[in-house]
Parts: sequence; structure tokens; C-alpha cells
Amino acid sequence: MALRRQRRQIDREEAAIDTALGVIGFDPKRQAMRDGFMEQAQLEDKYEESRVFKDMTLADACLQIVNDYRPRAVDKNDVEYCLTIGGYPFTTDDPTNSTEITLRKLAADGKCEVEKGKGSTPSRYHSLRGAAHVVEDSRATKM
Repeated sequence: MALRRQRRQIDREEAAIDTALGVIGFDPKRQAMRDGFMEQAQLEDKYEESRVFKDMTLADACLQIVNDYRPRAVDKNDVEYCLTIGGYPFTTDDPTNSTEITLRKLAADGKCEVEKGKGSTPSRYHSLRGAAHVVEDSRATKM
């Protein structure tokens, strides 16, 4: 019950913010569509509801997330979170490390771009500019 009450409060606050932004002529939903990406919450809902990553390879799932967040960049923690809520079946004790290694390989293979972090700042990955949002099944045999 407490969570539902809290969710309703958050919904009311979000509506108030949207109204205030609308008064000054800014529509965040229209801006998000114009920028070419879905809002983060919508993506997370999609991943959680469909468990889209449960039958994908780690590389394909990571690339799908990087492409879905286009044009924004994501770091290894963002990607690991999406993989987890999207049903990816990690079999390792350190899923963050597996995710990071996979993202580095995707960047090295030219499938996404990387902005290398300095010090404790993690590297951020983003979709190739103008790249199609098609993720092929890397398990398929190519001739």
C-alpha cells in the first residue's frame, strides 16, 4: 500500500512539473521524440515487461541497449542495470565486469563508439552516428 501511495505522489509531482514546463513552452515528451530516443523510464518498462534479453547473447543485448539509448551515452552500470531488468541470465559472479569487457569489445570492433573515462569516471558508450538500430543474432552462422 505504501508503494502505491508513493507512486501516486510521484505521478502527481511529475504532472505538476510537466504543467510548469508546458507553461513556459517546453514539452519534454515532444523534445524526447524530436531528439530520437524514448525516455529512460519507457525503455526500462519495455525491458522489464518483455524480458527482451533473456534469449540474447551478451554482445547482442549490450548493443541493443546502446542503440536504444541513442543519442545518449551509457556506461557499464547503466547497461548492466538494463540487462538485469530485461532478464539477461548472468552466470558470473561479476556481471559489471562482463558487461564492461563486452562493451569494450563492441567498441573495438567498431559496433559502437566510446568516450573513455578518466580516473574513476567510467567510459561511456553510444550508438554509431547514422547507424541502423538492427541487432543481428551473433550466434547465427554466417556464410
